[in-house]
Amino acid sequence: MRPICSIVIPTRNCLAYLPKALESIRLQGVDGLEILVADDGSTDGTDAFLAQEAGRWPALRVLSTGGIGPARARNHAIDRAEGELIAFLDADDVWLENKLARQLAFHAANPDVALTGTDYRFVNEAGQTFSTFFDLVKPDEFFFGAPAFQRIADPCAALLGCNLIGTSTAMARTAVLKEAGGFPTDVPSASDWALWLRIADRHPVAISGATLVDYLDRPGSVSKNVAARIAALHAIVDAYADRTSPAMVKAIRRARTQITLVEAEADLSAGRAWASLAGRLKAFAGDPSPEIARGIAASLLVSIGARSV
Repeated sequence: MRPICSIVIPTRNCLAYLPKALESIRLQGVDGLEILVADDGSTDGTDAFLAQEAGRWPALRVLSTGGIGPARARNHAIDRAEGELIAFLDADDVWLENKLARQLAFHAANPDVALTGTDYRFVNEAGQTFSTFFDLVKPDEFFFGAPAFQRIADPCAALLGCNLIGTSTAMARTAVLKEAGGFPTDVPSASDWALWLRIADRHPVAISGATLVDYLDRPGSVSKNVAARIAALHAIVDAYADRTSPAMVKAIRRARTQITLVEAEADLSAGRAWASLAGRLKAFAGDPSPEIARGIAASLLVSIGARSV
């Protein structure tokens, strides 16, 4: 019998977190699943752990991908998935109660919707929970805070303005994922955002404001090559630069403002306080929000301090 959903988990040296991620799948209480774990060259004992798990959990299939990177590892699993739907879960994240059932029910009732996502909250390694992603970005789309899944009127514009779909919240139709070519491997970062945009440009997308995933914010989880990440973000946005609808123009402006803020943070981390301040001022010109204004004030204090040393 065909699985009702395939779950794709790429992992590399995440044995400290992977058992909890797998347990969160068990706690969903959903039968008929296929769990594809792509062990991408782990050296921390993950292979032995997964072999033991597979021996007592028939739904679990272990794939060895030998260090090809998360995007290619996910694509390897997508190619082998047998479910009509695929849900993604990173090895250091956790699904909250009823996440899977609620998403599956919506897709069953709305077979034309290709992609769904939900809000998620940040948690540290001590188990402390912080703001949710939607609380931080404050999307102006109508679904903000609404627990039910709701269709986005202009999904490509909405997702270009802000990547509203965290990877561990995403569920998509397998055929659509394959049609879109899977996760792009020609960008060193943000391949999930690039894929969601490809899908949203051609298919309906829905979002729930319910918080259904814990995202582990751990040291070293952010890309170390900031320059490569910034270049990838620019490339993703530039692919839509010729769009002229009001919604897309607004989305492009918003996305470029966010990239400018990423650049400003990189400058600050590198000790370029005045360059960081200039970047925040540029971002404020594109989006005169209170959050950016507070960032400018903080950068100004750092810049003045740096100059007085």
